[in-house]
Amino acid sequence: MTARRRTLALITCAVMLGGISFAEGMTMQDPNNVEDLPAAEIIERALDATRGADSLRIKGEGTSGVQLRLDLAMNAQGDCTGTIGLGGGTANVIRADDVSYLKADEDYWKAADVDSETATQYADQWLKLSAEIEEAEGLAELCNWDSLLGYVPSGSGMTKGKVHRINGMSAVPVTKKDGAVTVKVEVATEGEPYILQLTETGSDEPGDLAFKDYNKPVNVKVPDAEDVIDLETWTGQ
Repeated sequence: MTARRRTLALITCAVMLGGISFAEGMTMQDPNNVEDLPAAEIIERALDATRGADSLRIKGEGTSGVQLRLDLAMNAQGDCTGTIGLGGGTANVIRADDVSYLKADEDYWKAADVDSETATQYADQWLKLSAEIEEAEGLAELCNWDSLLGYVPSGSGMTKGKVHRINGMSAVPVTKKDGAVTVKVEVATEGEPYILQLTETGSDEPGDLAFKDYNKPVNVKVPDAEDVIDLETWTGQ
């Protein structure tokens, strides 16, 4: 596999978080009474509300062979900015106008099993991944919260718990168990019934993600062209 292929392949690995953790960024609002609904309908309302948001921030961690950390603010147009952590390393991520940029430190590349020479050469360099690069789709999905909502359970077998508070916000938990695996979704019971937290335990890839900062503006600034390596034309071996 060429260095270019290795680089592009590892970018997608941070997408598969398994589960994820989120909350914060919302003030007290009027009750929405979603807790009175059956568990499956609570999830339907939560998915509709979350998908209808203008923007949000997702922050959390999971395990997929190595420890993964995620902190990304994104809007409905697909723009996003933030960081991905892999092992002991960190990558800055920017996406705007269907083009993605990633700048990772050497520890990130090493955690992604890139050879030492390539890791050193491209550490702290901005890499550009245009929409034409097939392997860039993973990063595009990561900046689209609808793809992350695919981890939310649906159908029968879900149960709801008692209303409680998470980081000062009122929420109703909805849980689905499948063998040893448990997925829990915390849904806001005030204001819009947004998803506040998504947690998976008992699996090989557990995770905990918080959904927060709903409808806050996302300010994205792309790096200067002279500071970017364009992977569409890169021929590194």
